[in-house]
Amino acid sequence: MAAARALAAGLEALYPGRFDFIFIDAFREYFGFPLRKAPEIYARWVALSPWSYGLAFTLTDALYRSRFSLNGFQRRLGRRMMAALRDLKPEIVLPIHALLVRPAVSGRNALGYGTPIATVVTDFARPHRGWFHPGLDLCLVPGEGARRRAREAGISPERVLETGLLVHPKFASLGLSKDEARKVLGLEAKLPTVLLLGGGEGMGKLGRVARELDSALNGAQLLVVCGRNRKLMERLSRVAWRNRVRIFGFVQELEVPMRAADLLATKAGPLTIAEGLTLGLPMLIYDAIPAQETGNALWVERQGAGRFVRNPRELARIAAEWLADPAVLRQLSERALALATPDSSLRAAARIGDLLGLGG
Repeated sequence: MAAARALAAGLEALYPGRFDFIFIDAFREYFGFPLRKAPEIYARWVALSPWSYGLAFTLTDALYRSRFSLNGFQRRLGRRMMAALRDLKPEIVLPIHALLVRPAVSGRNALGYGTPIATVVTDFARPHRGWFHPGLDLCLVPGEGARRRAREAGISPERVLETGLLVHPKFASLGLSKDEARKVLGLEAKLPTVLLLGGGEGMGKLGRVARELDSALNGAQLLVVCGRNRKLMERLSRVAWRNRVRIFGFVQELEVPMRAADLLATKAGPLTIAEGLTLGLPMLIYDAIPAQETGNALWVERQGAGRFVRNPRELARIAAEWLADPAVLRQLSERALALATPDSSLRAAARIGDLLGLGG
């Protein structure tokens, strides 16, 4: 949903008033059990057994490359989804999930439905092959790895365009300085500030990372975003912290705490990484969903914008070293900004506009 809203914001910025946007959770709206419970299953699966999720990711990725590629199953799902969407008479359908692209194209073709289908691939280090189908009218990719997979899937090269890591335009257009963002949040202006994220569901080691950072740092402030994980939020709210600690639930305007921070500690979600790069944040990545996100974390480390450190205590030690050395933080921040693609949603919107014949 965050990716879809970033794309919608780019389209509205380039073509104000030209689009009405309809956001649909296709799993919940169009599929039966267990797929309609996919969002809940995903969060629990990754939390309880990440290795088995990684295995499933790898096996299904390989399955799409084999001759036995679930075409009949996808066509049945796709017919159900696209029959419902046809009644809405959209100008374009944009599936923004690896498991929805192939059903969307298969269903459209089975129904003889002419509406164009485009996708914006959000995974960048190792995108699942489910993102790619030769029948896509447009496939917008973040980088060369996704472009290569699109070619392997048989998508015509002229339909594969690189737009960079997808990020909402509000992160680039934020008109706040660091001091102003801290004032908005009621923070101390001069204290070193670390932002901790665990995705929308507050996944993984977020609580332990927060406690280790609190032990390793002195005279700092921590902003801990628990997302929809209310149990974690309540548990952390009862901790007797040494430093100044603010506990948040789900945050819509994440660009403000990102601007306020000196350092980002996060799991390796692709949109979070893209947002952190846009605001020049050095990153300490403490967790990654196996297979799906591990490559993202390693890419950040190879590019010199941060480190992938699974051990929370070691992560806290590195954070203390970085915060004590402004030159190191400045170097990491400059590297992050050099990797950022702040106009990616606008570039993606322009390509979609071209497909629809909207021009400039």
